[in-house]
Amino acid sequence: MLRQIFLVFGVCFIIGVTLGEV
Repeated sequence: MLRQIFLVFGVCFIIGVTLGEV
């Protein structure tokens, strides 16, 4: 269960960084 939360957090973080750079 913790892995799913960590995975979702990581994906959201990557998307946020990508949108921030763009």
